[in-house]
Amino acid sequence: MQGLEPIGEGLWSLRRVNRISRWPVHMSSHMTVVRVGGSDLLLHSPVPLAPADIDALLQLGRVRFIVAPNLYHYKFVAQARAAFPAAEVWAAPGLVALHPELQGSRELADDHPLVPAELSQRLVLGHAAHETAFFHSVSRTLILTDLAYNVGREAGLFETVFYWAHGAYRRRRVPRYHQRLITDRARFVAAFEALLRWDFDQLCVAHGTVLRTGGKAALREMWRFVLAA
Repeated sequence: MQGLEPIGEGLWSLRRVNRISRWPVHMSSHMTVVRVGGSDLLLHSPVPLAPADIDALLQLGRVRFIVAPNLYHYKFVAQARAAFPAAEVWAAPGLVALHPELQGSRELADDHPLVPAELSQRLVLGHAAHETAFFHSVSRTLILTDLAYNVGREAGLFETVFYWAHGAYRRRRVPRYHQRLITDRARFVAAFEALLRWDFDQLCVAHGTVLRTGGKAALREMWRFVLAA
């Protein structure tokens, strides 16, 4: 089982494969770990953590923040909170109302950035995910969850078929169902163009693999069907 992968200065990625139903159906996802404040850590979009993962994180530093960045990536927040009870939990707007088990979490807001000197953040309006994007300036990395994909040969059988059917397997595309998730095109485009103004090259995604370079051009291509409309 692969552990934390360094992907930049003060930045790591952890990939885990999760069973998503009572049937043997699996999907992979990534957690991004960011060093903040010198020795603290932020866990972005937690994945299931094995004891070895918890030990590795403790060796890196103190987990200060656990972030559920959108309405869809929250399943493993409770486990992370149990492993790191001193951490602050921050959730996407509206997530706690949908999932009361996350009571005690604080709501992500642009006017209350978690680590303003090190991470910029922006809520992407006009999309049903209510996702907050993060920009890590030191490594020139944009950290996204379900607003970017890079699914390729690392995918399992179900993922391969699923993303192929939705036009996103080994292509610079978001799955086709995102067309239905845009709730306000004007607000989405405005928020998205603000992301593109950040000076990033690397792009972290929840599904697929990290785009180590060329992330801005790839992200623009993924959403060309909206930006060019």
